[in-house]
This record gives sequence, C-alpha cells and structure tokens, in this order.
Amino acid sequence: MEMDEGKLAEIISKSVSDKMAEIESKKMADREAVTSKANALQQAGAQTTDADVPDSVKLGRVMRAMALAGGDHEKAQFIMDKNFKSFPAPNAVKKMLSSIGETKAQNMATPSEGGFLVNTGYAGFKVDPLLANTILDKLQVTKVDMPNGNLTVRVMTGEDDPSWGNESVNASKVTSAFGQVKLVSKKLDGLVAITNEQLMSDSISTDSWIIDILMKKFQRKVDYTAFYGTGSLLSPAGLDNLLVSTNKTGSSGTATTTNTPLEMIVALESLNVPQDGTWFWGMHPQMWGYLANIKSTTGNFIFRDEMSKGTLFGFPIYKSTNFGYTSTGTYNTSSADIWLGPASELIWGQQQGLEIVTSREASYIDGSTLVSSFSRNETVIRAIQYADFNVKHNNTLLKFTGKFAAS
Repeated sequence: MEMDEGKLAEIISKSVSDKMAEIESKKMADREAVTSKANALQQAGAQTTDADVPDSVKLGRVMRAMALAGGDHEKAQFIMDKNFKSFPAPNAVKKMLSSIGETKAQNMATPSEGGFLVNTGYAGFKVDPLLANTILDKLQVTKVDMPNGNLTVRVMTGEDDPSWGNESVNASKVTSAFGQVKLVSKKLDGLVAITNEQLMSDSISTDSWIIDILMKKFQRKVDYTAFYGTGSLLSPAGLDNLLVSTNKTGSSGTATTTNTPLEMIVALESLNVPQDGTWFWGMHPQMWGYLANIKSTTGNFIFRDEMSKGTLFGFPIYKSTNFGYTSTGTYNTSSADIWLGPASELIWGQQQGLEIVTSREASYIDGSTLVSSFSRNETVIRAIQYADFNVKHNNTLLKFTGKFAAS
C-alpha cells in the first residue's frame, strides 16, 4: 500500500499531538494529586512534607520562580515567600534555589557566573613593603635640640704643643684654633590621602598601617641623608659631602682585599680619632657577603666567624641597602661602600621630631591640582620633620669604596 508524503505527515503530527496530550495530562494529574493530598493532610491537621511533592513539580516551581526573578536566585527566594505561599514544598524549592547560588559562586573569575557573589577573603595580617634597615636610631649619635631652627657649635680644631726648654727661658706660647659647626633646620614632609569609604570598610585599620609605613620611610630617608645628603639649600649634607676628601678612599675600580678593614682602622687611629666605644662599620649587604666569603690560601674563611656574630675587628657591623652599592651586572666588577668611625662624631640636630597630623578638611596638591579632602571625602595623613646633620670633625670617619675582587 502506497502512502504519499501528506498522509505520512498527518500521521506523525497526530502521533506527536497525542504524546504531548498524554504528557500534559500526566502533569495535570500530578498537580491535582499533590493538591488533593495537601488538602487532605491540611483537613486532617497534618503538615505537608517535601517528600510528598514529586521532584518534577519542585523543579517546575524553581524554573517559574527563577523566570519571574530574571535569573536572580536570591530574588527568586523572595518571590517564593511572597507569591507562592500555598505551594506545599517551599523549603525544598528554597534549598534548590540556594544551591543554584552556591554553584554560581564557585566561579569567582567571571562576574556573570557568580563572581559578584563571592566576598574577597582577607588574611588577618598585612604585608609591609620591603624597606631598607634603618641604623641611625641604633647608633650613639649626638642629638641636639634646635628650638630656634638653627644652632652653632664651637669646635676646637687644633692646638700647638708645649716645648722643652732651659731654665729662665720664656715658655712657648700654646695657641688654640677654633671653628664652628652650624646646623640649620631643613624640612622633610609627605602626605597620604585615603578615602573615608575605605577607612569605614577596612577591617585592618588602613590609617594606622599607612602611618606605620610612613614613619619607616621617613626613617629610611633620614638615614640615607645622614650619609649621602647633598647639602643643598633645602637638604642636609651627609657624611659623603662633609668629610675631607682624604678620608674618602678607593673607587669603583679599587680592589677590596683582606687588608682593607685593617687599613681603614689604622688610617683613623693615625688621625687620633678617639676610640670612645662608638666605632661602627656601615656597609651594604653585598659588601658584607663579599668580606664574609674571603678565604685564606688554605681555604679557611678569614672574617666569617666573627662577622656572623655581628662584629669585625671588635666593632659592630650595621647592614643596610641605604649604603652605596653599584652593580655592573658582573659580581667581580660591582662595588660598594664601607664606612668606619665613631658614631658620637655625628651631630643630629632636631627642631621638631617626626610629627603625624590627620585631617578630613584639609586641601592638598595632587600633581599640580589643588584638591579638597572634604570635597573628596578623604582623610589626609601628613608627616613632617625638621632636622639637619653635621660632624664635630670632618676627618674622624672614613669611607672606602671598592669592587668585589681582590685584584
């Protein structure tokens, strides 16, 4: 029996329609059965349980709630509470909606797939920036107050010797030479602006963290200036610009040998530098490592045992990346500074110690623009210090510069 295409299509269409009608009829029967059972339980005073509702019905209600909520699972739960109070299995549907949110929250990298739902987890500690070790506050530096912003210190620079003579001979005149060491207050300041929204929301107290780091950076700047300050109109002079030229030896091409530390000690002793218990070594960690690795002809480390205890020829060593270091890319030709002398010869004048001021109303310059912290809802933290440096004698400390090679 032959069948044309039209007849075949009619049969297939009828079959599909019958199947869809059967499915719809079963869904209707399920809903009617659930409703009937719920009504019966309510009439009997019993509580409908989630297990009494087929999963297909629960899933249908989940899809309906999610559609009304535009895909927002939290809003869908709210809709369940407000619009579907009579649904017999609300807890099961809410649990399914919640699981949708938890599944989305696993994808933290994609906001549209749950990233916005993930709260950033912060550790209970903070990580400070890597700053150079400060040493000036560890040394026995002579500190003086400058209440008027300047100070002049009288210094005896020389004195003639008496002489032996015969009786009834006039005594030799012993004359003294005097000089002055002047200190003039120089200003060091800086500020940081933090939004008040951040301060309100941050659990680790950003303001105190910033203040702590600001203080450390000021100490680092003061340390560097004490040794390498240029001595300009606005900046203090450091030892590198205060010492006489003969007390600055070596260069980037000078070999650092096993004799170098002892030669520095002898050089200062030859200048009658007082050994008052405040002598110290100052050097970059790279120079410290080079000296500690120098071996004798028999293969033994010459300085390492003592240096590992923090001294060299009995004088304490202070390491800091603030001390001069020049890398050429090749270890043997790289160079660094070594400082030696009594810390008591340094004069640190202070008109005002480090002061921290905070304000929510102040204006400040951002680049070249004047901005208002009140307008921006910011807190401004400002640090300021007035100080200057000098030395009692300009030949009582020594700086050596040498490369990391014995020849």
